[in-house]
Amino acid sequence: MVKTAVEAGVVRAKNARQKRKLENEAPKVFENAKSTIFIKGGNVSDVITSVFKDLHRLKSPNSIVFKKKNIVRPFEDASSLEFFSKKTDSSLIGFGSHNKKRPHNFVIARTFDYQILDMIELGIGNYVPLHPSAEIAMGTKPLMSFAGDAWENELELKDGSKIDFKRIRNLLVDFFRGSTVDKIRRTGLELMMQFTLQEGVISMRSYKVIMKKSGQEEPRVELESIGLNMDLTIRRTQLSTPTNFKKACKQPSGIKEKNKKNITKDGLTGEVRGTVHLPSARQNLDEIALNHKKVMQRPMPEKEIDSEDEKEFDEDVEMEEL
Repeated sequence: MVKTAVEAGVVRAKNARQKRKLENEAPKVFENAKSTIFIKGGNVSDVITSVFKDLHRLKSPNSIVFKKKNIVRPFEDASSLEFFSKKTDSSLIGFGSHNKKRPHNFVIARTFDYQILDMIELGIGNYVPLHPSAEIAMGTKPLMSFAGDAWENELELKDGSKIDFKRIRNLLVDFFRGSTVDKIRRTGLELMMQFTLQEGVISMRSYKVIMKKSGQEEPRVELESIGLNMDLTIRRTQLSTPTNFKKACKQPSGIKEKNKKNITKDGLTGEVRGTVHLPSARQNLDEIALNHKKVMQRPMPEKEIDSEDEKEFDEDVEMEEL
């Protein structure tokens, strides 16, 4: 087993607080919930500020919004983003900027081992802010829906580069899904986010899930638009190589369940199913070698007594009594 820097003694804590911090940042079999940082560029618009405010409201408490502006160009030099990611122990990054060439620019990135793994640049249009009266509980996990066949395809740009929408969908799921949980109540499904891809534009819509009485066991579900709607135009992408992505997706051995012979488990419902293999020909149960127990023996039939034998038996008993 490979030891961490803390276990190997390379990084030594000077006090108890630093020790707790190093242990919290050390690799674990089950990692902590992913945190998100929102960073403002040198020049930002009111749209970017409002988007950061709404996203921070939905992703709380696992999000941080930087108040100060930082002159950063992510696609030219991402070292500043990696520094902020390591400083705050956050693996998801949202960066916003605004200029004449790229208005309302929104960059979504994720890191692996505090290095940029995937990054996409989006242009925000037709923005509708989150309604102030929308009551969404803190830490709510959203239902996510991706509509459109284009999510399974690739788009080739004029410069010859390709946009892999499968990887972009994976990045959006990682950015908006929230913390990982084993179970969730039906009443906890309060938020739904839909992403529709059409002609290279991602239409993002947010709805509140309302459950009403239906007179049956299952409630009647209605969707109410609560804002945070926007059209995202893909401008630039910087995706990792398949080798690095496979390395980032690798899971430790302790998290995987060992396969048991002839036993399968449904990943959605958790139902365990067993398989019984029988020969092709029909089995003859009489030829099976079983343990000879009393339970398996057939009872002997009772012997029938004739009426004449009964009369002779009765007469013999009467003679003995006399």
